[in-house]
Amino acid sequence: MPTKTTELDVRVIPPRDKHPTIFRTFENLASGESMVIINDHDPSRCFTS
Repeated sequence: MPTKTTELDVRVIPPRDKHPTIFRTFENLASGESMVIINDHDPSRCFTS
């Protein structure tokens, strides 16, 4: 059975809302689902949050 992939384009989200939106989307993934983040900069700060 194919898994669901959620695509999240954070380029259109206001900066103050980006990390909360990314984490909320990640937390709502079911087992086996994946998420692709479309971003216009290096996401390294997200990994340290």
